[in-house]
Amino acid sequence: MPTKSAIRVLMLARAVYPLHGFGGIERHVFHLVTHLIRQGVEVRLVVGQPPDGDEATGLQRILDAARLDTSALALTFLRYDRTSPVLRPNAILGRQINYPLFSLQEGRLAREQIAAGRVDVVHTQGLCAFGFGLKRRLHRDLRAVPFIANPHGLEEYRTPDWRKRLAYAPFRAQYSWGHRQADRVIATDDCTKDDLPRYLSVDPANVVVIPSAIDVDESLGFVDP
Repeated sequence: MPTKSAIRVLMLARAVYPLHGFGGIERHVFHLVTHLIRQGVEVRLVVGQPPDGDEATGLQRILDAARLDTSALALTFLRYDRTSPVLRPNAILGRQINYPLFSLQEGRLAREQIAAGRVDVVHTQGLCAFGFGLKRRLHRDLRAVPFIANPHGLEEYRTPDWRKRLAYAPFRAQYSWGHRQADRVIATDDCTKDDLPRYLSVDPANVVVIPSAIDVDESLGFVDP
């Protein structure tokens, strides 16, 4: 349960399990948030609106999936999809319109939360670093709050397809710049820690290795009778 001295984390992400499917980032955000809460941390999670439109039960669905009964998790939804039905929201072009705009919304919300004295740490996932990074660059007072950024995958940097590399050039520029604004950038294992300075031009001194964890109880639940 949270206490008066609990660390208050503002988690800026695009998606979370089970509201947005079973993908890698969705699962990562779910486990990170729920296990932080189990460690006594208070978390306000900011994500896009769920595809099924059911915002009212979103928080309870996350708690039920984690088998948690707590008041330490708060959930805020922001609009992500601004291109449907003209463009699919996560196709190459749709994603490059929707994701930066969504990230900027998160940056504005983060500034409001910090100004209200509700945040001790800002932790971003993926391109969500861009919106808060921009606010932090423009408003020096935000730099008093530690900023941790977690890039994922870097597939847009590794693709051998020159057409995809060209199409994702704006996305990569925003992604790299956003992570360079962070105080610490997370690599999930030793073998990829050098990729962050290489692809994102992040200062190697700001890279920390925090291995992706395995939820043992959850994993055993798939095989135990």
